[in-house]
Amino acid sequence: MYSKKFLLTVSLFLAIVLLFSSCSGTYFKTENNTKTQESENSPTQTETKPCTHSYSKIGTTPAKPLRDGAIDFSCMNCGHTYSEPIPATKTVRVLALGNSFTVDGMHYLWDICKNGGAETVILGNLYIGNCTLDKHWGNISGNKAAYKFYKNTDGNWTTTENYRVLDAIKEEDWDLFVFHQAGAGVGFVNTFANFDHIIDFFNQNKTNPNAKMMWHLTWAYQGNSKQEAFAKYDYDQMKMYTAATTVVKEYIAPKETIAGVIPTGTAIQNLRTSHFGDTVTRDTYHLSYNYGRYTAALTWYAALTGGDVDAIDWIPKQYPGVNSFLPLFKECVNNAMKNPYQITQSSFTKR
Repeated sequence: MYSKKFLLTVSLFLAIVLLFSSCSGTYFKTENNTKTQESENSPTQTETKPCTHSYSKIGTTPAKPLRDGAIDFSCMNCGHTYSEPIPATKTVRVLALGNSFTVDGMHYLWDICKNGGAETVILGNLYIGNCTLDKHWGNISGNKAAYKFYKNTDGNWTTTENYRVLDAIKEEDWDLFVFHQAGAGVGFVNTFANFDHIIDFFNQNKTNPNAKMMWHLTWAYQGNSKQEAFAKYDYDQMKMYTAATTVVKEYIAPKETIAGVIPTGTAIQNLRTSHFGDTVTRDTYHLSYNYGRYTAALTWYAALTGGDVDAIDWIPKQYPGVNSFLPLFKECVNNAMKNPYQITQSSFTKR
């Protein structure tokens, strides 16, 4: 017979084993910040332990004029996340420092922005034909009244002669400033030496502290162009396009001062893979008034506002034929926005 002392010891040991086995199981967190205990020998039990959230900001997607942004937060204790929306402004105020390629890009922009839902649209373009970045900087640093100032507040472009860059900057609380290089220099980094000076000047003098800087990636010349500037690229369209996109991708876009790129050059190159072929300029380097300019304006709209290109149905009254090719133009622009430095073959190869 076992002694009472031995039996008591065994009973105590078994009780301890049973206690620990009943607590075995896997804990995991649920959506309600609770812990659930699972055991092979017992039903699921839930122990509620609310998290005392301590959130920190983990990222921000800035709002654009026609696209909401968001501020993202995460709890440092439990990992729960949430977002606070940043409403779209519905206001598009753009000032460009450019030349005739800026005119091509902006010509239909006011109407397209209004069609896309913008409540206020104010466009400005400081124009000198074939103006380079170096010439722009010379005019800025010398405070020269050297520009034609094109402005559009109601769907109609007005022109004021003998305008200074500083006066144009101060004229409105611009949201966006757009820059680009003249055709001959688009593919050569050594022609951009004064660009940072220009950016600094705009940042120092802008009246809207939240205004952003954008770069306009322009298009390569038509393949049969005899323009003198084209000689720098051996009269090779693909060589010019590749040089321009390489400079933007490797030198311009990485700059902290540049908020984004308008990939017009890629949208036009995409258009050239369609049934239109290499026929979307009016003089081998300026865009055609109908299809070329419309594609460019759609690209500006998408890049500047974040608006939905597919929802646009406005067409210029003087060119009703644009309506027949809207899906093609939209495809080219959407593909350029997805791949701004790479040509995408159009699906519209036959009329």
